[in-house]
Amino acid sequence: MSRAVSLQRESGKLRNAARRLAKKGFRAEAGKMMAASEMARMREPNIMTPEFRRMESQAHDALSYAQQAASSPDFDYERDILPMRQAFFQDTAALPRDQQRMITDRYAPQFTDLGGETLKERGSLQQMRGQQVALEATQQRLKDDKRKFKQQRKAEKALPDMSGRLQRILDGAGTSEQKEKALVSEAISNPKFYTSQSGSTMLGTAFGHVTRGIARKTKEDDVAMTLRKLAVQTASDKALELLDAGDIKGALKEMARRVQEKEDKTLATTTGLRLQSVRDKALTSIKSNLKTLGDMSAWHYPVTISGYIKDALRASSSLPETAKELQRILKIVEADEGKVDGYDPGGPVLKSLRVVFNELIEGLSASTGAPPPSAPPAPSVKEETGL
Repeated sequence: MSRAVSLQRESGKLRNAARRLAKKGFRAEAGKMMAASEMARMREPNIMTPEFRRMESQAHDALSYAQQAASSPDFDYERDILPMRQAFFQDTAALPRDQQRMITDRYAPQFTDLGGETLKERGSLQQMRGQQVALEATQQRLKDDKRKFKQQRKAEKALPDMSGRLQRILDGAGTSEQKEKALVSEAISNPKFYTSQSGSTMLGTAFGHVTRGIARKTKEDDVAMTLRKLAVQTASDKALELLDAGDIKGALKEMARRVQEKEDKTLATTTGLRLQSVRDKALTSIKSNLKTLGDMSAWHYPVTISGYIKDALRASSSLPETAKELQRILKIVEADEGKVDGYDPGGPVLKSLRVVFNELIEGLSASTGAPPPSAPPAPSVKEETGL
């Protein structure tokens, strides 16, 4: 069931209230109320339509809800009020433009003022809380500073005695490891002194002196062990003898010599294997291309032939005469790339190329130890082509 809507204008309500106050003798208050009535009348339409009354009723309800929400400790204007405010003023779009403006002029400031007052109060509260936190932090710092000052005074009084105890440990007999254990025991037995600034600095200096000795001895042992491992790895008995004799420089030279010998042998072997592999791959590629060129039923395009020749040139460095002939044919093919659709398998260019490929295969087979091509010996380029 919908809520009943009053049919009386707001200005009428204010005017009636002014009359009642005047009858009771409150003429000053009655004058103010009458002025408010006239102001309300200026914001009201000449004809109070049901839609206008309904929007006024909704505005009263929305403001009432907003005031209740604003009293909540966790009030958030953008979350609790702003969506409702936007929805309400969107609903006023159904009213005529003048009535819509009246509703907006009358109620929009009230929503805005409510948000501003709440934000201001919240800002003041946050400022007070921030000041309280800052005050507590300052008080805590003062307490900590006072405690540290007392601790530092006690440490200064004990400084001569503690310094003497640490010095006796450092100057005493024993290895660096034993002195390090003694320093740890000393620090545990006097924690208050050694947690002060002076005590911590003094103990750190003592530990640094001891640990440097440990590190130096460890480093010397590590270097000696590393050198012996290197001598064993290089299979150099002479280097081991030099290390036993204390001649580190001579041992390093001997190991370097053995390593260089090993690297030279490895490099020679690797280079030979790599060259053999490259030649084998080149030989396989050229044989495949030659087989393709032997297909007398297919025409071959200059671009494809150019690629075959370039692959062959990369493998012909050890055969200068063959490389020279490949360069000559390549110039002819590159010149024909934009002119010729495809080469006749029996034409002079492909005949010449097949002859050169056979020569190249024969030369590479001889250098790699591979068996020569099974095809019969091919005539020279000039014999076949007449070029």
